[in-house]
Amino acid sequence: MRPIFHWTEKRIKAHIAICFLAFTLAKQAVYRVALQQDKMSFEQIRNELLHAQSSVMIDLASRKKYVIPSHVTVNQKKLYHVFGLKRSQVPYELT
Repeated sequence: MRPIFHWTEKRIKAHIAICFLAFTLAKQAVYRVALQQDKMSFEQIRNELLHAQSSVMIDLASRKKYVIPSHVTVNQKKLYHVFGLKRSQVPYELT
């Protein structure tokens, strides 16, 4: 939560609220993963999701955008399943 570079009461309270919300969401993520999968620390969850990437490519002739997902690891698949998210493993057009 520190450092806090705010001077007005309103901004300090907002900063504390945002930090508390982030902490709560992190704890909730760890709890949900532990219920449905093997236990993972928040750092492990964060690291797995940071490495789930996709590239956006533009076809210069048609100006269409395409998404090309990176390889998805087993842990990334588990995390997406826990949170009810879908991740395509094949390229698709971005609409």
